[in-house]
Amino acid sequence: MIILNTGLVHFYIGNGKGKSTSLFGLALRALGRNFKVLIVQVLKVEDTGEILFLKNQKINNLEIVQIISYDKFTWEMSISEIENTKFIISHGIQNVFNIYNNYDIVFFDELLNAELLGFISSNTIIDLISNKKSQVELIFSGRDVSENLKEYADYISVIKCEKHPYNLGISGRIGIEF
Repeated sequence: MIILNTGLVHFYIGNGKGKSTSLFGLALRALGRNFKVLIVQVLKVEDTGEILFLKNQKINNLEIVQIISYDKFTWEMSISEIENTKFIISHGIQNVFNIYNNYDIVFFDELLNAELLGFISSNTIIDLISNKKSQVELIFSGRDVSENLKEYADYISVIKCEKHPYNLGISGRIGIEF
C-alpha cells in the first residue's frame, strides 16, 4: 500500500456527462502509480466500457465491487423492487465497510445518487468518510450532493451540461456514453 500524506474526500456532481469518466481517469492515474484502488459502483444497469476494460486487464492493485439490483433504471422499478434495491445497496455498502480501508483510493460511483434516492442514508456516507484511515482518498459521484454532506468534502467538482444529444432524441451510445 502506498501511504498518502493525507487522504481527502472528493464529490463529483452535476447534470453533465463525465462524472464517472472523471473517476475512472483518476483511477487509471492512481493505478499507473501503483496505488491500490477499489471501485464501488451502485445503480448501474450494465457493465460500462471502462468496467469491461478494467476487468479484462486483471490488474493486481484493483478490485471492482458492483452493487446491482435490477437491470433497469430506478424510475422503471416497482415498489417492491425499490425496497429490494435499498436492501441490496445497504448490504453491499456494509460489506465495503469491511475492506475499504485496505486501499489507497476508493471510488464510489453513483453513491451520492443512491443517497438522494433514499436507497442509503447520508449517515452511511458520513460513516464511510469518518471511519476511513487518514491516508485513504475517497471519491464519490452523483448528480447532486445533500447539503449536510458538503461539509465533509475537500473537493466538490460540478460538471454542468450545456448541451447534450439526448435532448435531440439520441440515446446513449456504446463506447461514448457507456
